[in-house]
Amino acid sequence: MNLLIVVPHFPPSHVGGVENIAQYYAEWMHRAGHRVDVVCVEQLADGDSVTAVRSSDAGYMVHRLTLGVGSSNFRLLHAHDALRAWFEALIHERSTDVLHVHSGYLTGAPALAAAQHLSVPTVLTLHDYWFICPRLTLLQPDGSSCSGPEAAKCTWCLQSEQRRYLWADRVTAGTAGRVGRALVNASLVSRSAVEQVQQRNDHLRSILMATDIVLSPSQFLRSLMLDAGFPAERIRVQVTGIAPQPQWVRRRATNDAFNIGYAGRIVEPKGVHVLIDAVRALPFDNWTLAIHGPTTVDARYVSRLQAMAAGDSRIQFKGAFPGDQQARVFAELDVLVVPSVWYENRPLTILEAQSAGLPVVASRLGGMAELIDHGRTGLLFNPGDTQDLATQLTALRQDPHLADHLASQRTNVLSMDQELASIDTLYAGLQG
Repeated sequence: MNLLIVVPHFPPSHVGGVENIAQYYAEWMHRAGHRVDVVCVEQLADGDSVTAVRSSDAGYMVHRLTLGVGSSNFRLLHAHDALRAWFEALIHERSTDVLHVHSGYLTGAPALAAAQHLSVPTVLTLHDYWFICPRLTLLQPDGSSCSGPEAAKCTWCLQSEQRRYLWADRVTAGTAGRVGRALVNASLVSRSAVEQVQQRNDHLRSILMATDIVLSPSQFLRSLMLDAGFPAERIRVQVTGIAPQPQWVRRRATNDAFNIGYAGRIVEPKGVHVLIDAVRALPFDNWTLAIHGPTTVDARYVSRLQAMAAGDSRIQFKGAFPGDQQARVFAELDVLVVPSVWYENRPLTILEAQSAGLPVVASRLGGMAELIDHGRTGLLFNPGDTQDLATQLTALRQDPHLADHLASQRTNVLSMDQELASIDTLYAGLQG
């Protein structure tokens, strides 16, 4: 079978949950005997042209795009004539049997539109909220969670990304956003901007409705999509699997410090600032915080975090680590914290820690709360609440029985091999 996998970005230049999943899909399907092509965006450029650099070093073909987005807000990018034409040419050239889009951001809509026009079966996995939120995260500029799409509200959110609007929204705790939406609705703010957002929402809805199979890795994401008006029969749950994890064995330091860890992208929606505030509020001093993740994705945010750390040697920015070093990183920790302030979908890091037996503390939000039974398979805290997070960490530190109990609750989660075998069967069904 000839498979085309489309993902916003791809390793090694971009690393994250979606990228890692797409890479595993490509490698597994290649080993299963399918011919695999991967398309990703390597960089954005001016104009509206599309150029690609091809590489087959991994045994399958990767097409790394330089994508022209012109002067438009790339968050509104949903129709791109040159990119759609490029995909149609690629589908013809490679005789694609099934196209599978992961996420949809940047490349998804033109790819799906091209395949649908050519009657090629399509699969879409929703890893984020791109189809109902131009900012992907369903986070409003004041940091609060959004309930779903509304053109006027989305327009104000996009305007608020400009610093003068963002300042107003934050200092008024979101009041400016509500006023802004009222001004939009009253036609005192550009109707053309609202129409652009509405066109985006309508077009992405039509693309999703025409997709053969739409998968959601969590019940939570599926529920949000249904709340946004998508019919239940269009979206099915397909949980994400993980690679096998060795059992966590704590490598005790001589000073017996309480070692807290974070692993993931270092960007504001991930809530690393909440974690730093929480550890600084702990009622004991013998702790360390290891922050694992690339520091170049959002340099401004990393600078802010480093300022918050204020030279405290107990807080260390470790950088990213290769996947084969995860067991070593886990062994150096007493607890892994997932402090996200956005609706995480199905974080791989929680699944991996649970499978290994490493205790996890996570925000009581979105797919994170779906994965953790508080007090049994991990601990939850109120999102953004530094004191509550400090309380959960203190309980874990002071109660060895709780720590041992959580460590013993190794969770049986779906393996990547099981997930991909199911997906392979799904592909075959589309061919029948």
